[in-house]
Amino acid sequence: MLTALGAILISASMIHLAGEFITLGEQLLLLSGCILLSSTIVLIPYAMEDPTKLSHQLLLILCTGICTLLIIAWLTPLSLLSPILWRITVGLCLLIVTLTAVAGLLTQLTDNHNSITLWITLLLLITAGTPIWLGPAVELFYLEQSTINAIITTSPLSYLAALADWDYLRGEWFYRHTPFGGLRFDYPSISITSLIYLTIGLACHYIRRIIATEKPVDNICIKHQSLSILGVMHK
Repeated sequence: MLTALGAILISASMIHLAGEFITLGEQLLLLSGCILLSSTIVLIPYAMEDPTKLSHQLLLILCTGICTLLIIAWLTPLSLLSPILWRITVGLCLLIVTLTAVAGLLTQLTDNHNSITLWITLLLLITAGTPIWLGPAVELFYLEQSTINAIITTSPLSYLAALADWDYLRGEWFYRHTPFGGLRFDYPSISITSLIYLTIGLACHYIRRIIATEKPVDNICIKHQSLSILGVMHK
């Protein structure tokens, strides 16, 4: 409920700022981006509570999926049977899989729950804005198409735009503020990018579980060594 409420509030304010004349593609990208941001802020703290439990992670992913279906079906002309709607839903769920898995791994490595949500949110915002803050470098250094494609692929917005079947970099706002509208480039493959996100998520989750199972053993060894040293000192 908090995820849905946050996404609706952010989406409503952004759509109000964008004005009345907003295309369906822009609306889909805006809504999916707001859902992703809201899910990250709200669900990451819950993901860190029990990052090794798969059922707990699946419940968080299900929350994102339900919110996506309800919000986009409510605020856009798309019906619940639309293939685009289901593509965006699955894509957002995969992104949440990756972000929650990375958050769990960072929690295990640092033992610091307080700043993980902030770092994950910053990571999401930085990668999402890659076409914007690397745009001047594209104009200055006349980069090759393969490098331009890599920059575009880095942004989750490119993945969401591909799912929504919309050329967002040639949309009005991005055409004005980035140089990509007049360049040759390819959007990331949906299947390959989905596989990459899923692989990153599963790898981080697997590494997190390995570290979690090894830590108790290390703690027992440390306690055993401490007791042995105390016993020697007592003798």
